[in-house]
Amino acid sequence: MPSILPARAARLFALVMIASPIAFVAPGCSTGPRTAATMRLTSTDATNVFVQRFTHSHATNRTDTATDVVLTGSPDGNLNQLMHLRLLWRPMRGTKTDQPSTTNAVIDWYVWENKTDAPPAVLKYSGAGLVMADRLSGGRLRIDVRNATMTLRSKRGDMVDPIGQSTLTGKFITTFDTAAVDEAMASIPAAIPRASAKK
Repeated sequence: MPSILPARAARLFALVMIASPIAFVAPGCSTGPRTAATMRLTSTDATNVFVQRFTHSHATNRTDTATDVVLTGSPDGNLNQLMHLRLLWRPMRGTKTDQPSTTNAVIDWYVWENKTDAPPAVLKYSGAGLVMADRLSGGRLRIDVRNATMTLRSKRGDMVDPIGQSTLTGKFITTFDTAAVDEAMASIPAAIPRASAKK
C-alpha cells in the first residue's frame, strides 16, 4: 500500500491497517477468541482493500429496537481501536442493500495511540449503512455489515488518513454483555467527539 503518512504515523497506523488483495477471514475460521471479528474496508475507487481485525466484540440492547455493538483491539499494545455500531432497527431478511431506506445503523470507528503522558493522536471515522442482526442460542448475536460508507470525520495529532472514503463490510458472531459495552465506550479519549452508547 503506498503510504501517505509521516514516518512516525505510518509506523503507528500500519499496526492496525493491513493492506490485502481482497483478503477476508470468515467467521469460524480464525483461531482467536470466539468474539473476535474481521472487517473489510474497500476504498471508494476500489484501488485498495484493508482487512481490519478486532480481538473482542460485545453487544447490548438499549431499547426494544436499538442495539449497540462494540468491537475492540490493541495491536502490539501501541494503538487502541474501537468500532461502535448502533442498530436503530432490525431489517427483515431479504432486505436489499441498494435502497436508501434500508440504512438502519450508524457506525463510528476510533483509532488512538496507547499513551498516557500526552494527549494521544486519534482518528475517528463515521458512517451509516445496512447491518443485519440475528439472535442465536446461548446469548449470541450474528452481525452482518452488508454495506456501510465510512469517512474520516475528525483527527488529532500526526496520524493521517490512509483510507479515504470507503465501504465497510463484515460478518461475525458476538455475545451480549452490557457492562463490557459500557466499559469499552468509556475508554475512548474524552476529548474526541463520540456517540453515546446510552440513550
